[in-house]
Amino acid sequence: MARDVLTEELSETGENNELRTGALHTLTEGMHHDDIKEFKLKLNWLGYGKSKITPKFGPYFKEQVMKFQSDYQLPITGKIDGETKEKIDSVLLQLDSLDNEEGRLQMLASTLERLGFGEALETSSPDKQRMESSIRNFQNYYHLEPTGNINPETFSKIKALLLSPYQLGEKSEEIMKLKQKLNALGYGRLKVTSKFGSLMEKKLKKFQQDYGLPVSGIADEITLSKLKMAQQVKERVTYSNYDVSLKDAVKQKQETMQDDVMSRLDPNNFINDNKKKFYFVDLFRANVVGSISTLNKVLESDDRLKEKGQAIMEAAVRWNINELFLLTHALYPIHAEAYLVEGDDLSDWAGKVKSHYDSNQNTLYKMYCNPEEIQEGNAQNDRDVEWVTKQMENLYQLYQALDSYTLYLEIPVYKDRPVKKYIRG
Repeated sequence: MARDVLTEELSETGENNELRTGALHTLTEGMHHDDIKEFKLKLNWLGYGKSKITPKFGPYFKEQVMKFQSDYQLPITGKIDGETKEKIDSVLLQLDSLDNEEGRLQMLASTLERLGFGEALETSSPDKQRMESSIRNFQNYYHLEPTGNINPETFSKIKALLLSPYQLGEKSEEIMKLKQKLNALGYGRLKVTSKFGSLMEKKLKKFQQDYGLPVSGIADEITLSKLKMAQQVKERVTYSNYDVSLKDAVKQKQETMQDDVMSRLDPNNFINDNKKKFYFVDLFRANVVGSISTLNKVLESDDRLKEKGQAIMEAAVRWNINELFLLTHALYPIHAEAYLVEGDDLSDWAGKVKSHYDSNQNTLYKMYCNPEEIQEGNAQNDRDVEWVTKQMENLYQLYQALDSYTLYLEIPVYKDRPVKKYIRG
């Protein structure tokens, strides 16, 4: 890719303004400037030392600048002037291929690990194929073109993350707000100061792990969005491991179904969709609604259920059934023998509803295809996709009527699709 294209791309994101505006101020030893962090990062990537990413221009960084200038026949001043800046950026263009020296591959592997995408990598001796896979995961997660190499757009995103103002060592008033959100969500009792310390990084990593995000300890835009959502929706994810491959599950399902079975069985097609992830809601777990008053608001329009939130909650607890899934059967009748009429005992009615479901099919996904049944070689009595889809829609609509709730998700893990293959965002 030509250099002017790279400059144009970076200019559009506002991340290389000194090239776009011509503000070629010289950076020298002893200075403190945010631009110094960016050039430390770039020289690290080019294999010139492992400078700590701070705004201080120290003697170690000066040595790396001089080595770079010597290697590329520039005046060896130890200063980052306009000519040195342009040369660094032009050399970075050569990193769009993985056919580089081992030291650079190690730097890339360490960077991907730092950003939460290094599960399959060995940073001491990175494998090219695994590296490409991790890069594609990174690109897919941030909605970039999945090329598998470090093109300018990908490097620009990596740089923005590594220079994020929401990571260890940074200070700002916004960090105080982040701490307040983490405290409110139960992630410790962080002292609300403007400093992003090691304890905050630990708590943020725990939040990212709990919500299926790449565990980096950096509050990127997706983490910030999840934090905001989590204040309204508490999401808890568990993974059920099965000794059966996704390929085998698809093969068995295709024996009875004519639709695109793979698209309906691959969990990655649902887990990041705000609506379709309801296929994984644990239907046999009660107490998902924040309060009785919240549930009563949902019931206001139905004379049979008005002001009966307490009774619904008690019936759900008795029969171990999600109270909103229970309500789908009252508001959108499915089984004639369990049809709810005014005056019915709600607990007895809830028991009739629960009797229609096998105990091991506690999610709509498992009602369509239960990996456990395939694993054990048993014949399945699965429900058709239209029924499952309709139930998902009904359940989703009821959840949206709530001010707050806890969303318990159970995601299947096939033996050829381990948890690390599920990229959540």
